[in-house]
Amino acid sequence: MNRDIKATPCKVTGWINDAGAAGEAKIPREALLNSDVCDLVQGAIPLGQQVLAYKKIVERLRQIIFYDPLTNLPSWRLFNEQLAVILERAKDSRHSFAVLFFDIDRFRNVNYAFGHEAGDRLLSLFAERIGAVLDSDSILSRKGGDRFFLLLPKVTGDKEIETIVASMMAALREPFCIEGQEVFLTISIGITRYPQGGDDAVSLLKNADAAMNKAKEAGRNTSRFFCDALHAKASRQLQLENLLRKALEKNEFSLHYQPQYRMSCRNDVDRSGLMHECISNQMIGCEALLRWNNAELGNVSPAEFIPIAEATGMIESIGEWVIREVCTQVRQWQDAGVEPFRVAINLSPRQLFNPNFEVMVYRMLRESKLDPCWLEMEVTENILMLDIREATEKLNQLRNMGVKISVDDFGTGYSSLSYLKKLPIDSLKIDRSFVQDLERCPDSTAIVQAIISMAKQLKLSVIAEGVETEEQATFLAGNGCTDLQGYFFNRPLSAKAFTAYLMSSAEHQQDCCPSDILGFYDPPIGRRIGAFA
Repeated sequence: MNRDIKATPCKVTGWINDAGAAGEAKIPREALLNSDVCDLVQGAIPLGQQVLAYKKIVERLRQIIFYDPLTNLPSWRLFNEQLAVILERAKDSRHSFAVLFFDIDRFRNVNYAFGHEAGDRLLSLFAERIGAVLDSDSILSRKGGDRFFLLLPKVTGDKEIETIVASMMAALREPFCIEGQEVFLTISIGITRYPQGGDDAVSLLKNADAAMNKAKEAGRNTSRFFCDALHAKASRQLQLENLLRKALEKNEFSLHYQPQYRMSCRNDVDRSGLMHECISNQMIGCEALLRWNNAELGNVSPAEFIPIAEATGMIESIGEWVIREVCTQVRQWQDAGVEPFRVAINLSPRQLFNPNFEVMVYRMLRESKLDPCWLEMEVTENILMLDIREATEKLNQLRNMGVKISVDDFGTGYSSLSYLKKLPIDSLKIDRSFVQDLERCPDSTAIVQAIISMAKQLKLSVIAEGVETEEQATFLAGNGCTDLQGYFFNRPLSAKAFTAYLMSSAEHQQDCCPSDILGFYDPPIGRRIGAFA
């Protein structure tokens, strides 16, 4: 790796006059107020020594400007200058080169465990080890924190890049020693090549960043090349992020409500003496689902915009709007004479771990005059495992208000009895992936039965989501999970459509699905199972 890159000559305002093509590098006045500089400027140094003193000062300033003080790697400024030079050469010669962006996976844990001083020492050791496996033409630069850029000016293809990446990762297989403890580090690397991944410096750097994020999504400790599909995805995400920032003020969000039902069966005999198994479905609650209709894009899938809202922090203001809207709507239904039922809201990690979250929930309940028992918060297992102690404390505060707590997507995370019995929860929600595989995957059948059994042992209620077929509903009810949610019963309804159903529900307390009332699906299940003489 080239640590002694020739930097473009610089002009230091006031006394160094050899300006180069790169323009001026203004050094703070404080950096010049040292004895060597003052003696040189004031003529205190003998004339014969002034040239030597001048060279020392220039070299010190060059080090300050062009090298990272922690790792002694080329600075971000010098990296960009070299990138510009190599880019011009590549355009003239039509040669390819590569830019890699990588950071250390979960490096913040090192700072938390050992402190920032130890973290800085580890960064220095890390840079030294990575640099040792690079050739003299490679330019490694620290962007800041644990983020690094690598410029490979002489690569001929993807295979050569992959070999270099493999050597970097191999260098990290041995642990580092910090304060007497072994620490293992891994990196996630984004790779872009000129000209396929961009024909200017800004595009190359941006696309390497996008590829690195893709490597993170793939599980970390890996690398990803930038491609056209990734570019399209990055452009789409940027567009969504910009539009999402204005969605609240433009009133583009709405809530849809998907009913939840309790199944019960009984046998009836018709006039001809035939016995039918009739399945009755009583609505016991619903789940509030966020929808976004943008004037430019139309309906945007929650699977697309919610991860962006979480990553940017916008989920907190959006989540507050959802809670306010649900509390207000549920109170309006109750004031209109609808029999009370519980409404579930999904929580994100940012919401739950916000220091003021429970205060905000209490304020919303008080303002809407809603009894907390009609509000349910759904959290996933993965959220709980981020910080089990703080999560337990937060959930206890919500439960002490009277809010119900449910574990969503159950079975996809830790699913441990040891932590479940310690958490202040009321119900488990079987993940839709297991429900949808019931008819073709024996493992899913066993997992669902185990979850139902676990819930019974812990005296928790259990509900299954994603029920789409009669066979799924029958299996679940037959195994003790009678609370169900899914398209087999009803799709999510707009607030207006759901209100219309609630208003007419008193006239339809018969053995039929609400879907049948609204005309969405076939009539309820009724199987002829026998006849009498």
